[in-house]
Parts: sequence; structure tokens; C-alpha cells
Amino acid sequence: MKTIVLGAGVDANIGMPLTGELIPQIAEYATTEEGRALDAQLRSVLPRLMFRFEDFVRKTIDRFADEFNREMAIIKESISQELDNNANLTEDEKKMGELIKILMDKLLVMREGTIIDSNTQNLIREVLGEEVLVVDDSLIDYSKIVFTDTFKAVLRTILQRSLNNSNHPILRHVYRNILDIEQLLLKYFIGFYTGHESYMKSYIYITWMLWGYLVSKEKELSTEKGEDFCNLPLYSQLRHQNEWKVISFNYTTLARQFAGDRAIYFHGCLTDYVDIETKISTCINEQEYSEINIENFFENNIKPNIDFTSDAHHYTIPSFLPPLKLKPVIGKKFITEWYNASKALENSDKIIIIGYSFNASDEHFNGLLQDCQHKDIYIIDKDINAILLRLASVLGIDSDRKTQRQVQGKTAFVFNNHLTLIEAEAHEINLSQL
Repeated sequence: MKTIVLGAGVDANIGMPLTGELIPQIAEYATTEEGRALDAQLRSVLPRLMFRFEDFVRKTIDRFADEFNREMAIIKESISQELDNNANLTEDEKKMGELIKILMDKLLVMREGTIIDSNTQNLIREVLGEEVLVVDDSLIDYSKIVFTDTFKAVLRTILQRSLNNSNHPILRHVYRNILDIEQLLLKYFIGFYTGHESYMKSYIYITWMLWGYLVSKEKELSTEKGEDFCNLPLYSQLRHQNEWKVISFNYTTLARQFAGDRAIYFHGCLTDYVDIETKISTCINEQEYSEINIENFFENNIKPNIDFTSDAHHYTIPSFLPPLKLKPVIGKKFITEWYNASKALENSDKIIIIGYSFNASDEHFNGLLQDCQHKDIYIIDKDINAILLRLASVLGIDSDRKTQRQVQGKTAFVFNNHLTLIEAEAHEINLSQL
């Protein structure tokens, strides 16, 4: 039996947003007719709700200029790769990329010039002995450096433009590192443990707006594809493979649409929602979901089950797991899903992992994989170097001890005869031939 594991990279390949792209796109969705209607519905059941996406983005822009130091190298590297590898960039996009790179280079050269390297440390000890204890790695504390008004204005303008154009191939590398929806969910989910009511309200609002946006985006994808929807890259390979199990880390219903009951949702799905107090989960049936009107559905099914005013409080949220290492059991259904995922891996002789990032917050699933190292595991990803870095801690592999070969015309690296990393896009590999 084969088990196919689907990460965010699979959905990104067909036009769904990556995690780092969600906040600006939800902010845009909130300005649409549908988004405004959902916003109004939510605020009607969340009295004194303070959170607004536009305010969050604005405050992030103001804060970004002051916290920019930690992001410089990451932004420069990702933009450099875009400039080198994307042949479809317009001249204006290339110029924007070059401008940001120049700014990063100037700041990074200044930072690198003040590093107290090992040679300098040794010389300090030789000349001054034990009178001076070297406890810093730089001559300047960059967390306290003050940028000029001109530079802050440049940063704010670049970031504002990136948020107003969430699909810009250059600017998306700027906002994705500072507008992290996973950190946002984590911040406010804690309210359900502490009883912090404003945090609970913010979490409910953010997750239902995320739900509305993703449902809308999935419907848009279905409409755009029309009859070709059944031929979606990679997903179409899951049809008619009755012995394959599919574990999805995406919220979209695509795995269920193409694999039916063989789909296991490790982090939740758009069709499921749960009452935090009772742990009772509800599933939207296939027919209802295919015809869903977001405003009407929320009015009739969710709004009556969110209550902050009476003694019998109800906190109904989409079944989306926040990015915690220790997974909270927000609904009983997750216990079943995790058990089914464990059994699927246990009963498989081949495990194929596609577009999954091996994040530290997915420690639960990574632990299940550690018990499968005697099985044939294939990992398909276009960024093999990044995956190798994470695998070192997850599976304990030595990145230097590998054999290179070709798999279906793509470069692949084999470790310990059982683990194969294939450098490819999600749809470029025929899974049935692995």
C-alpha cells in the first residue's frame, strides 16, 4: 500500500496561497462584497471585537521599519533567487528587485564590517588579557540602531505596495517574512486556555475570515478550471487508486474530492467546524458545500453557535489546528484522524511526501515518520536544500552521505537505500511509477 502526504506546496502549485501569502490576501478579501458581509456577520456576534486586518497590517508596516534587521538577509536571498530564476519578470519588477537588493546590500555590508570575528576575539584576549570579556558578536547593537526618516519612508512604501499587490513576484518576498498568519493564530489561540475573551474573539474572527477566503478561493479555482478541474495537477493522480491513503496538511477539500474516504486531514478541513466547549464537530456535506453561499451559511449555521453574552457560552471555530508542537484536541474527530494517519503509515510499504516542509511545529507527524525509516520514503520538492536542512533534525540523516541518480528524468538523492529526495514540482512525477 502507498500513503501520499500532501503539504502546502501541492496546493500552491495549482494557485492556492502559501501560508506566508495569506494575510495580505485575506485583507484584500475583506474589502470585497462577500468579505464585508462575512466581517459584518462576525462583528454582530463578537461584541467589542478590536481586531481588524487593515489595522494589523498598518501597525506591522510601522513596526517593520524598527524590526527590519532580522529580515534583511532572508529578504535579499529570496529576491535574488527570484531575479535569477524567473524569466517572466517585467522591467519594472526587475528594477524593484534591484532596488531592494541594493538597500539590503548596503545594510548587510555595514553589519558584516562590525562583526567581532574569532581572530578579533583572540587578539583582544592576547592584548588585553582577562580584563575584557568578549560577550558580544558585533561592535554595534543593531537592535537599537535608528534608521533615517528617508529610509523608513522607503521601507514603508515598499511594504505598502507589496500588501496592495499580494501576487507581485518580487514584493511577495518582503511581506511573507513579517506577516505570518501561523504566529497570529498562535498568539490568539492561547485565549481559550487563559480565558482572555478579547483573544478568543480575535481568534474566532481571524479563522472564520480565513475560512471564508479559502472557500471563496477554492470556488474561484473550480470556476476557472471548468471541465478541466478533474485534471488538476497531481490531484488527478489520486483518482481510482483505491489502495492509496492520502494524508493532507491543507485545509482545502481537494484531497477529499479526488480521494474520497481515503483522505485523512491532519490539520483540519474547510468542511469541518467545532464547538470548543463541547468538542462536538460538524461536517458540511458534499452537496451543501458545492452550493455554499458563505454569507447565508454563516448566518444560519455558525452565528447561532457563537455566544459571548449568555451564561452558556459557545465558541464555534473552523477545524483548523493552530501551529503548536503539542497539538490541542479541539475536536474529538482529530483523535480519529491522527489514529488513521498513524495506521496508514504503519500499513504502507511506500510513503510519498510532496510539498511538505517538515516544520518544527509539525513534531507530532514528524515523530510518526521517524518510526517509518525502514520503509521506502520518497520526498518530492523543488527546494531540496531547504528540505535537507530540516531532515537532518527530523530523521537524523547525514546530508553528505547520499547517492545521486535520476528518477523520471529528475535529479534525486538516495540515503540509506530507503529515503529518496526528488527535486521536482509536485505534478512532475508519476506517483504510480514510484
